[in-house]
Order: sequence, then C-alpha cells, then structure tokens
Amino acid sequence: MPTFDTPYAIRPLEKLIMDFSYANGYDPLNVFRDFLAYIIHGFSPDAPSLHNWKYKRQQNVIFMNMVIEWTQLMQREIQDDTDWYDPFGDLYMALASRGTQQSQGQFFTPVHICDLMVMCSDTGEKKTGRE
Repeated sequence: MPTFDTPYAIRPLEKLIMDFSYANGYDPLNVFRDFLAYIIHGFSPDAPSLHNWKYKRQQNVIFMNMVIEWTQLMQREIQDDTDWYDPFGDLYMALASRGTQQSQGQFFTPVHICDLMVMCSDTGEKKTGRE
C-alpha cells in the first residue's frame, strides 16, 4: 500500500495535528480543516466568531500552538527559498494518506512524479487563456 513520505519540514506540525486528533478522538483531516479555518479567521479583520466551533478553551491553546509552529515553519522556509512555499498541500497529503481515503482507493501522485509528467508533456507553447 503506497504511503506519502511527509517532508521533514512539516513533520512537527503534522505531529501536533495527529497528537491532538488522537488525544481528543477527532479525525485528523477534520482537525486540519478546522486549523485552516482558525488561521483564516485569525487573519480576517473584524471577523465574527467562528460558527460551529466545537473546541474548548484548552483545546484552542493547541490550535494556537499549531499557528506558532506554522509561522515558524514559514519563516524558516521563506528564508531558505525565495520561491513560493505552501506546506498545506503536503500536510493534507500526509494526513489523507493515513486516513480512510486509502481504504477507498484514493491516493495522491507524489510531487516528483507530477513534476516529471509536466516536463514530459510541456510543449513550450504559450497559452493566452482565450483558447
């Protein structure tokens, strides 16, 4: 059964999500989704309270720890690389590869294979977006 090899840089954040999920009986993908909502809400000025937020005060501390880990991760990666860095795709694939998607036959193509497929199919043709 194929597994996704989590990039080293995001493993601490993955561990926080997995530990929190198992300790509280939550599905890791739902915690990931709620973590994204937490981040978006935190960066939204004058945002109303999150609807259907099921977590208690002590659990919110863990979400803040996730934000701190994500912020530190972004700071490290942006300093090391001038290109765009987005850990959420890899984090999603890491969490999804451990869940029920495998039992349903859903797998993700590894990034290096996707890159190879793009290189093989690239014709060098410029597209204007009007085709």
